[in-house]
Amino acid sequence: MEKTTTYGVFTGFYFRKILHTIIEIKDLKNSSKTILDFGCGTGELKKLLKKYSVEVINYDTKKEITDIKDWKKINFDILIASQVFYTFNKRELYNLLKSLKIHNPNLELIVAISNQNIFNKLLAIIAFEFDAHKNTRLVKKEEKEIIEKFAKKISSKNSYCLTEVIHYRLK
Repeated sequence: MEKTTTYGVFTGFYFRKILHTIIEIKDLKNSSKTILDFGCGTGELKKLLKKYSVEVINYDTKKEITDIKDWKKINFDILIASQVFYTFNKRELYNLLKSLKIHNPNLELIVAISNQNIFNKLLAIIAFEFDAHKNTRLVKKEEKEIIEKFAKKISSKNSYCLTEVIHYRLK
């Protein structure tokens, strides 16, 4: 079973910083577009953007935290995937992106990708999250290569040298 992001002392600080970087990279506080938080975890992004009246739809494989059963049955303009795609294998990610392009050829993606470096490993140890990277099936380079077959990078920002947040538009 896949692990849901936890917001403990260290991990909470880390994951909230990533969410704020996601919000900043596209100025989502002022967005009138519908956002699908793909792999929403505990729904923190929706909570952060609620006060700005931004429409965020939580989607996750866990029934208790998702707003919808099937993302293909709704319309959305931006897909957020924060440290989610590394749990896919190459074929799964390729097929997802292919489906997204069919669903909305003008879709924007904001993807947070773990740098999977020594700093990530140290943070996992400090936070006592020893299995934090247990479900990793794609390394950062593979993840980006697959995404960039379908999307053009608009901008990117690093979050504490631990995660790269990248804004893409499907091509």
